[in-house]
Amino acid sequence: MSSNPPNPNGLSDAASYSLEAARRILAGKKLFVMTGAGISTDSGIPDYRGEGRVARHPMTYDVFMGS
Repeated sequence: MSSNPPNPNGLSDAASYSLEAARRILAGKKLFVMTGAGISTDSGIPDYRGEGRVARHPMTYDVFMGS
């Protein structure tokens, strides 16, 4: 049974993978990221539907076009 050699930079496999992904992203010319609504709530940004939310009154298309 063989195992992978120890990581030379002392990072865990997950950290090493993340570091390599970051290097590839930063080396590129373009980056496109598409996420869903959950990304902000997982980051601690409150949603507008949850408990204790602030009332939200977005401008409608008709109001926008009339201004």
